[in-house]
Amino acid sequence: MLYYLLIKWIFYLFTLIVIIGHGDARAIDQQQGLYNSSDYVIVLNYTNLNSTIYHSNSSAYLVEFYSSWCGFCQNFAPIWKSFAKDVNEWNDIVKIGAIDCANDDNNPICRDYEIMAYPTVRYFSPNDKTKGIDVQKGKTVDTLRRELVKKLQDDQQKEKGHSWPNLSPFRNDDLEDAWHAAPETVKYYFFIFDKVNSTLGSEIILDMHKINEIKIRKIMSDNLWLTMMYKINNKFPTLMVMDRKNKQLKLDLPSTSSTRNEIVNVLNKYLQSNDIMIDDKDDKIESKKIANTTNNDNTNIINKYPENDDVYEADLEYALRYSLKNEIPLKKLIENESMIALKNYIKILSKYYPLNNNNNYLLNIYNDIEKLESISGKTFLDIINSYENKLPKIWNKDKKWIKCKGSQEKYRGYPCGLWTLFHTLTVNHADKNEKLNINEPIEVLSAIHGYIKNFFGCNNCVKHFLLMSNEHKIFDIENTDDSVLWLWRAHNIVNVRLSGDESEDPEFPKVRYPPREYCEKCRNNDYTWNEDEVLDYLKNKHGYTSIKYYNNTKYESLNNNNSKPNIFTWNFTDFDISICVIFYFVSVCIIILVYCKFFGKRYGKKKKLYAFYIK
Repeated sequence: MLYYLLIKWIFYLFTLIVIIGHGDARAIDQQQGLYNSSDYVIVLNYTNLNSTIYHSNSSAYLVEFYSSWCGFCQNFAPIWKSFAKDVNEWNDIVKIGAIDCANDDNNPICRDYEIMAYPTVRYFSPNDKTKGIDVQKGKTVDTLRRELVKKLQDDQQKEKGHSWPNLSPFRNDDLEDAWHAAPETVKYYFFIFDKVNSTLGSEIILDMHKINEIKIRKIMSDNLWLTMMYKINNKFPTLMVMDRKNKQLKLDLPSTSSTRNEIVNVLNKYLQSNDIMIDDKDDKIESKKIANTTNNDNTNIINKYPENDDVYEADLEYALRYSLKNEIPLKKLIENESMIALKNYIKILSKYYPLNNNNNYLLNIYNDIEKLESISGKTFLDIINSYENKLPKIWNKDKKWIKCKGSQEKYRGYPCGLWTLFHTLTVNHADKNEKLNINEPIEVLSAIHGYIKNFFGCNNCVKHFLLMSNEHKIFDIENTDDSVLWLWRAHNIVNVRLSGDESEDPEFPKVRYPPREYCEKCRNNDYTWNEDEVLDYLKNKHGYTSIKYYNNTKYESLNNNNSKPNIFTWNFTDFDISICVIFYFVSVCIIILVYCKFFGKRYGKKKKLYAFYIK
């Protein structure tokens, strides 16, 4: 009896472990990225992207490939959410999704889809087996909606979307012909006269297609016979209705330039007046910007960085690791200009990256690619991984930001770390050139320029950087100290541009750097920059001997509980501890079970044998 009771308890405990683990995994998954289930956006990942879009027989998909650290993606997220809500009434025809390519697990599939810039919007036809079609993002919900409608119309012309409402223009000469294919349930036929190339008619057809009692067709302005017969007189859009008795009526629109919402409201009022029940769609087709309601609320705020202005080894390593293992491998094929840029980037890293334990690693990578004319992103990643396995410890165990931590996961992080890395490279480049008495002023800046142009994922950021580089003559630098100052000026230009932007961390507003709190001498009395002092400050901050390492006391002070973490710290979460306790208890139960099973039997046999001899 005890044996079976223990088995039952162990089964319950393992079930509990699975439930807790599943819940914890869901919680972690929901905290990642810029979208969640309340945003009308299907959150895709490496496990479900292919199966979702490739096995959809009736629905198209419009998917945003983005990076959660990308400032432009953060600006675009509220627009994408509003757009998803705006076309939610079309969800049986087209679904809106998003996948975060910054997630390490998703990175390979983003490479397979050849995503070269963030955000990228792709359209996938029903039962599509291709990599999709790029769609113009635009800056508004209206632009996205028009581009989507064009893709849906194109698909229908290619005989896809058989279950969709008819989005093609009505070409017959007589409106009464429309009834021939209409189901018995249809009581009213509406016709929208509109200009050629306008998507307004198709948008309204899609908005109202779930109402069984009506059908809507569009008639374009190039249908001269019908526009003349019904005296449209260039009044586009015009709305007409026809009942089963072929009684025709023009419905009054608010203006000759009536919007989608206004026309839908006119349709709704007409249907309600004729006792046709409809859902209130006002909230479903609203195009106003909705709040960015990611899971990263105040409960998820990360520890603030320290009040000092130090450079931390962890930030440099995390930025370098992400650059090498996520951004560069995302490129399907690296060749020509991008191959030159890759070689230059790895070369300056091997020469000027300040942490010794990484230099052999970087030098080996450079030696492997130096004579190649091209390389695939996957092969480059294989090289990275092979040296990580061959060489002694290269990276610190934890992938955590320190000075570059934001108040929420989406803030700061990689862009901050990459700026820090670039500043550190320019400073160490200047120091080494001075010691060796050589002058290669643009070696590092040229490599940074090449990296940003060819590998940095944020498309909008790249455009701004290249424009700024041209305006401020990045290749005209005459000495390495000017190289340090050029990057500092460029960073301040970016800070000013992004001040107040959606991507700005509200806890750490962007200011001209360094502020007086960090360097009082860096400003003159008239608030202009004292660039000699700025140069000294940057060299002291980013110099090799100034970098704070993992066991530095200032790093330890970051812990909110005033504990002293070091390289041996076990960063257990509550979930980890609970699992350990459960496994400990299960282990004890198993030991008891084994004892009862084997030693109990032996004891029983001895009793029987003893009883036999007594007899």
